[in-house]
Amino acid sequence: MDKKIYYSTILFFVVLIVLNVFTSYIPNSTDLGDYLGAAKSFNNDFSAKMRSTHSWIFGFLLAPLMKLIPGVFVTRLLNFIWLPLIALLLFFITKSKKAFFTFLLSPVVWFVAPSITPILPASFLFILTYYYFKKFESKNNYFYLIISGLSLGLASLLWDTVFLVFIIFSIVFFFDKKIKDLAIFSIFFGLIASIRFIFDWYFFNFPFFSLFKFLGGNFMYLLGLTPLGQLVFSPYNFFILLILPFPLFIYCLFKSTKNNFKEYSKEIIFSILYILMFLKNAQIRYMLFLTPFFIILLYKSFNKKIFLFNILISILIIPFFIYPPSVYERDNLIQNDLVIISSDYSNNTLLAISGNPKNLDFYYELAIIYQGDKINEFISQKDYEMWKNNNTNYWNFNIVS
Repeated sequence: MDKKIYYSTILFFVVLIVLNVFTSYIPNSTDLGDYLGAAKSFNNDFSAKMRSTHSWIFGFLLAPLMKLIPGVFVTRLLNFIWLPLIALLLFFITKSKKAFFTFLLSPVVWFVAPSITPILPASFLFILTYYYFKKFESKNNYFYLIISGLSLGLASLLWDTVFLVFIIFSIVFFFDKKIKDLAIFSIFFGLIASIRFIFDWYFFNFPFFSLFKFLGGNFMYLLGLTPLGQLVFSPYNFFILLILPFPLFIYCLFKSTKNNFKEYSKEIIFSILYILMFLKNAQIRYMLFLTPFFIILLYKSFNKKIFLFNILISILIIPFFIYPPSVYERDNLIQNDLVIISSDYSNNTLLAISGNPKNLDFYYELAIIYQGDKINEFISQKDYEMWKNNNTNYWNFNIVS
């Protein structure tokens, strides 16, 4: 391995460890509590009701680690180890230091680094999917197509959205292939993806539990039929999303589209369709999934001037995307308060009321932070009001013809 790559990878990992020590995850950030809550629930160490979650399997895989070492420090450590692995995979595929360093200094990487998310391993596996698919195209060897399908199937177990990625990938990359090719890819994708159905059957007595929850939840979310109301497209948020893979992403994409559209037409169409999926829900973490893919697609357009400009701008804006140490202090303060409360009111149920009326999962956040066994259960204000009014209908919708 090139010495610059070797030492840069080590330095990157050390900096991530320091980031892990002096920053903190945001407990109520989107979906994050679901993964940690599921892990604690599988360990019978979660003092709240588990209603719904993203990727039960990811939480199930986190559970043994959280049982062995309580808290989230080591869980985050092993989670962000995927970032240097993705960087090394990029270098292995492209043989380009520009691609390697562009990823290491991508703003979206540093934003997501302190978090706990299945998007990181899913991104790694998607790059393998694309790499082996291209190997299949060049060598016409079905072994590579099988590995490609298995890789995407494994990614779908970790991150639910990969089911939609599979549909888009199949349409875009197989529209000019034989039906046999698509069938082989789909069969081996399904072979791994079906583990989810076995998992759901075993734990929930219904094989399509998590798939129906994912599809139904996102459909209702897009319609605005949630406590948060209707989603509104934000041009500002969408623009921020498009510059986070690297600052000149839009320029490089336009340049490649103009000069090499025929060669990379499938990749460009796939990228556009992926981005459009999140048009009304432009969250930064979604962009990390395809950031390595974008770099593979565009790194050849990086001349020295573009590369250095990207690096410079990235270094300047990365500090604005790192969670501040004050968040870590906040978690510790909450934990200390909960220890005092549990000592004064041992073996009681704690009603959690947030100052933000839209934060209906505040009780969930407290249950994740709490590392004790003296509080029987955290309940939400919604649960309390339902109990008080003897109401079992949590949410309802009226369909008007």
